[in-house]
Amino acid sequence: MLPAYDPWLVALSILVAVLVSCAALQFASQAVSASRTLGKAWTLLGATTMGFAVWSTHFIGMLAFSLPVPLRYEMGPTAMSLAIAMLTSGFMIRTLRAVPFTTGRHAAASLVMGGGIAAMHYTGMAAIPMAPAIGYDASWVFASVAIGVIAAHAAIWLAMRSLRLSRGSALAAQAAAAATMGLAIGGLHYTGMAAARFAPGAWCAGGYALDAPWLAISLAIAAFSLLAIVVVGSIFDRHLRSSLHRHAAGLADANERLSHHARHDPLTDLPNRAHFIELLQDELRACAAGQSLLAVLVVDLDRFKNINDSLGHGAGDEVLREMAGRLRRALGSSGHVARLGGDEFLLLARTGKISEVTRIAAMIVESVSRSYLVAGHELYFAASVGVTTHPFDAAGPEVLISHADEAMRDVKRAGGHGYRFFVPGTTQYTLERLSLENDLRLAAGRGELELHYQPVVDIQSGRICALEALVRWHHPERGWIPPVEFIPMAEASDLIVPIGRWIFAQACRQAAAWKQQGHRGIPIAVNLSAREFGQPALLDSMQQTMAGHGIGAGQLSIELTESALMSDAEQAIEILERLQQLGLDVAVDDFGTGYSSMNYLRQLPATKLKLDRSFINELGASKKNDAIVRAMVGLAHGLGMRVVAEGVESREQLLCLGELGCDQYQGYLFSKPVPAAAVPALLAKAPTPLTDLDIAWWLVGT
Repeated sequence: MLPAYDPWLVALSILVAVLVSCAALQFASQAVSASRTLGKAWTLLGATTMGFAVWSTHFIGMLAFSLPVPLRYEMGPTAMSLAIAMLTSGFMIRTLRAVPFTTGRHAAASLVMGGGIAAMHYTGMAAIPMAPAIGYDASWVFASVAIGVIAAHAAIWLAMRSLRLSRGSALAAQAAAAATMGLAIGGLHYTGMAAARFAPGAWCAGGYALDAPWLAISLAIAAFSLLAIVVVGSIFDRHLRSSLHRHAAGLADANERLSHHARHDPLTDLPNRAHFIELLQDELRACAAGQSLLAVLVVDLDRFKNINDSLGHGAGDEVLREMAGRLRRALGSSGHVARLGGDEFLLLARTGKISEVTRIAAMIVESVSRSYLVAGHELYFAASVGVTTHPFDAAGPEVLISHADEAMRDVKRAGGHGYRFFVPGTTQYTLERLSLENDLRLAAGRGELELHYQPVVDIQSGRICALEALVRWHHPERGWIPPVEFIPMAEASDLIVPIGRWIFAQACRQAAAWKQQGHRGIPIAVNLSAREFGQPALLDSMQQTMAGHGIGAGQLSIELTESALMSDAEQAIEILERLQQLGLDVAVDDFGTGYSSMNYLRQLPATKLKLDRSFINELGASKKNDAIVRAMVGLAHGLGMRVVAEGVESREQLLCLGELGCDQYQGYLFSKPVPAAAVPALLAKAPTPLTDLDIAWWLVGT
């Protein structure tokens, strides 16, 4: 019995085989590049889809085959052949995911793949219930299996190669692998069909008759549709992962920029102090292993404030950027330049001898001193440079910077424009100050700071009308440290800002406590430093703190020094108006020690002027001093402000202030600053009014 083939269905089966192979490589590529969980999902999906498509290739080939008798198919073996196709496809995709892909795995995969396709084919042939049964030529069967194994070996090798090549080369390798895999499927099928032997007069004893052409076309359409859906899904998944990769790369780039900004000065793009210390630590470790010399230099621009006052901060920024460039060029590749803040810069130089450090310092002084052309103006500055060297100065990074800073300040005290080396052996003051500053940084958290309160007394009635909150520091080893020692240290660094926030919060907490105890109507005055006053988040922070403790209008007041207010009077007026909106009265502290513009002073929304203690000390001893105090009192009253005298220590000073018309006073005459626990006793004291008769008797006596 001679078989025949439908050439169109044969061509269709070969086309499906090649397309199936292309799709298989897509599945494998997705599975290889996906995560563990997604890789399993792609393997399962690929095995199901590719297995159905491979089986469709075989079944279309079977439908292309015809005999003189009608062919019928049993469902059990047909379904079994489909399961074999899916298992074989899954094994192939898992093989391509294997790491590492060894020669042994390659050989095993080739045998399983070729054998699996052969098993699918001959199981599908067994679905034809011929009587007598189909016979097979052993040599052709062996040839069909060999074709499947060899072609699978070549296809798997090409597939693995395509997964590891660049995009252009990978496409060519994938096309070759797809053609080879199609040859394995088609070649095995038609060689296996050639191995079949049908007895004359054979007929189908059971099963179901199928309309070969229409069923073949339907299977092909179903296979193509399924493959198309999965390939489109694969392309979408790849696009999605590509987008995620781009987003991840963008996020990594943003994180890198944020990290850069956190470690660099935004104006000059130089390393900031923290990053400079990291660089210095690295250089110190390298220096310990070799014989090199390290120099740390602090550079300050003399009289830089003048340019900000005259030409504005924009011109000042331009000068600083130009100065940063000059310092980079002067140092070259032998070290690092950083900006410490303001007009101060830090330099780290690697060199072999001290004479080279001297040359660099002199070059910096000369370079910085050359003219700057800014906003059409030719400007000249001078540089003060402090230098210390390691290992002659065998200290850590923070202390080295502190020593170089001390040397720079020596240059400034001597008139500026030059350089000076720090001399080891004169470090006692520097180390003590550094140690104290480190302790102060932790003092609030350790509970070492506390507020004392000094009464502000009405001169006429003798009643306490306010309490000024003054911070005190009890060091665990040194005892009480005078404010004159640690307050300037805090103001010279950034410590005054967190300490100021702590003081304000503590004052709010105490005001709330006294209100609950029934002590009403006694506001607490809190001092703000110039650094705090310039903080952008100052007002929001105050508002949140007050709201958190239930503090309302009249319970707190703010004191600001004259110099802090007049450094930027227009901005100060705006901030003070907002402070008043929060219900905070404002007093101008240390009045008479700075420079006040009368134009701005009359616009300040302040309610008090506090006369500095230097004027109070001379009361009654100098007619000129008394005249100045009388004028300041008259000025304040004319502007609608009350006057408070600070540092009143004698009865004579109080009487003189009463005669001059002063409203309130504070000082040791009434009470020194006391802890919060002692305040209720002060509030309970009977007032001692100052009468006109007291003043008259005093005038007679003088």
